[in-house]
Amino acid sequence: MINKKGQEMSVTTLILIVLGVIVLVILVLGFSIGWDTIFGKLKFAPGDVQALQKACIMYAEQDFNIDYCQFRKIKTDSGTEYMNCEDKRVKPSGAQIDCTKLSGDYTRDKYCEYLKKSKEKDISKIYVNGELCLS
Repeated sequence: MINKKGQEMSVTTLILIVLGVIVLVILVLGFSIGWDTIFGKLKFAPGDVQALQKACIMYAEQDFNIDYCQFRKIKTDSGTEYMNCEDKRVKPSGAQIDCTKLSGDYTRDKYCEYLKKSKEKDISKIYVNGELCLS
């Protein structure tokens, strides 16, 4: 009889421990530096424009005026720009919400003015709903 001083660890247990550590590292990195850093290059998650397009459909169906008209900073292929659901790339067909009737910076021109007042670096190079804000 062979004298065993320790318990043997099966290969399955070792593989599960390694996979658990990998998942834990991915979770820590995702929550600390952002999921886009990890999965953005792999195109697992939908892009910002696709996500906004899906959200705009829901905002229009539920009549969420402020959410529909609120501008968001979006990463596009051409860089970063500001968009709301009035942008022709994401506007749902048949949407009945009119952002001009809301008080606030919910139209493109008003939002460009807001950006100018908030001292954005160069307003003439900033895109809002696909168009340049001109100074």
